[in-house]
Order: sequence, then C-alpha cells, then structure tokens
Amino acid sequence: MKRILSQLPILLVYLNDASGNEKIKKRLDNIYEWLECKLARIIDYEKLRDLKSKPNDPEVGEQWRLILQEAISEDDLYSNELHAVFDEGIDLIQRNDPEWYQHYCSNMKKGEPETR
Repeated sequence: MKRILSQLPILLVYLNDASGNEKIKKRLDNIYEWLECKLARIIDYEKLRDLKSKPNDPEVGEQWRLILQEAISEDDLYSNELHAVFDEGIDLIQRNDPEWYQHYCSNMKKGEPETR
C-alpha cells in the first residue's frame, strides 16, 4: 500500500501539470478513469475530482489511503492489479518524460510539490 500511495501523487501531479506530454497524460487519464470506476461504489466522482486536484496535500493523501484500503478490503480493487497499473503509469512517465520525473523527485526531496 505504501508504494501505491507514493505513486498516486506522481500520476496525479503529472495529469494536473499543464506542461506534461499530452500522449502520456492521455494514457495516465485512462489509468485514473479505471481507478474511478473501481472506486465508484464507495465514493462519488465529485469527491474523487476534488482529491485529484490536490495530490500532494497530506490530508488528501490520508483520505486516499483510507479509500484504497476500503476498496481493497471489500474486493472492489485488487492490490496486485493496482500495483501493476500504477507501476505502468510511473514507468510511462520515467521512460517518456524523464526530465519531468527527475524534476518532480528533486522537488519532493526539497519539500516543494511544484513540478515546473
């Protein structure tokens, strides 16, 4: 779960970043839509949109943790499937926009959530 919670903000920040590659964003958007569909039974789309817009907020991170734990415990979401999908998204960013990824990681180490 810890890996998933560290990957989710990266995916969401990239989706929210105006400077992100549109092809990558389209594929990441598909991943996020898949996640929304999986979570639809336990949380409404409006709440998910709100959480999506604040990916680096610690309170939002805690809300994501609770939501994902509930979904996994109720078998709405399978941990292995979620790991695979998020790993794919992170790999996509790392391979196709390594500069963005390095910049993001560097900023997070400094405690600055902004990307570019």
